[in-house]
Amino acid sequence: MGAALGLVSRVISGVPADRRDGRHLYTTALMLAGGVAGYLLLATGLKPLMIPVAALGFALVRVWPGLFTFAVVRTHRDKVGKSTGMTQTGAYLGGVLSPACFGLIAQHISYASAWLANSGVAVLGIAAVSIGRSLLSHHLRQQEEAYGG
Repeated sequence: MGAALGLVSRVISGVPADRRDGRHLYTTALMLAGGVAGYLLLATGLKPLMIPVAALGFALVRVWPGLFTFAVVRTHRDKVGKSTGMTQTGAYLGGVLSPACFGLIAQHISYASAWLANSGVAVLGIAAVSIGRSLLSHHLRQQEEAYGG
């Protein structure tokens, strides 16, 4: 069910992304915020929440990397390889370290602590995307002013 929701949500988020000019990083941050909400709900340990929150997780948290990469490609068309190389290195590093760290925290402390740690890392991700978006907007405005366009 989670994989199917992840697939459907990628298509549902991708279609408007193709038609929209900008705000992809903002949308990425919103998706991460949905993930934070899900992690916090999982930290409660309430069993009735597990299935709907897992669905939320697959629908939101598994979609943001694709939209983020799309945003990077759209905003760095002259340096696609370099830009995605840097961002994908971070994404794959997180993909390798996150499950191991989650497992260690869950095993040695608790699942609630592991979910709280996930939410904390996601909040840092929201901050990083938001700061990056702001810096990119500033840079693009400066380029526009410099080239009169």
